[in-house]
Amino acid sequence: MKKLKLLATGLIACGALLLAACTASASNTPVKPAEPRSRDGIRLRNRVTLRNFKKIKISSAKGNSVKDVKRLFGKEADYHTKRLVLNKQVNAYTWNDVAGSGIGSCVVIDFLHGHAVQKTITGLRTRRPHTIDRERYAKVTTGTSSKDLVETLGKPNTVTYTSLNGQVSETWGYTSQLKGSGEAKCLFILKNSQVVAKSQAHLE
Repeated sequence: MKKLKLLATGLIACGALLLAACTASASNTPVKPAEPRSRDGIRLRNRVTLRNFKKIKISSAKGNSVKDVKRLFGKEADYHTKRLVLNKQVNAYTWNDVAGSGIGSCVVIDFLHGHAVQKTITGLRTRRPHTIDRERYAKVTTGTSSKDLVETLGKPNTVTYTSLNGQVSETWGYTSQLKGSGEAKCLFILKNSQVVAKSQAHLE
């Protein structure tokens, strides 16, 4: 039980690294070009969407397989990365260019023992009626509901869902319309639809 909780913490930390954008690194293994076409060579509609992202089931026992996700998105992943989290090999598959999202958007799915246990979507476009500054950030505290979080700060640009041992946590990232330097961002971890932790960098 303790090891599973530590593994979940490790995966959440890895998901947090995707807060700003999905950029390929030298450790990533590129796979086949990911532009789906029909047999007649006609370019097909981009199926890497927020709607399909929400359909992906994450569970250490019953989560979707890599094959399931490839079928859902209609194409191969753009990158495949392997990493160790508490001596367990996690396979991360990245699909770039989420339909209707900003430049650098992507979906990353982490698989453990063949099952999806974490999913992240980045680059989501959102319009907020205000800029997020330190004062507004301070209004969100431990116990704030997800509904109140949206009412206070708006919808996030990045969302990660992590599932291990039957429990699901969410990590929300905000990277646009922030008052601060170009690297300003804030992050919230939620369990049972309530904020349990938060952090920020370079907010003013």
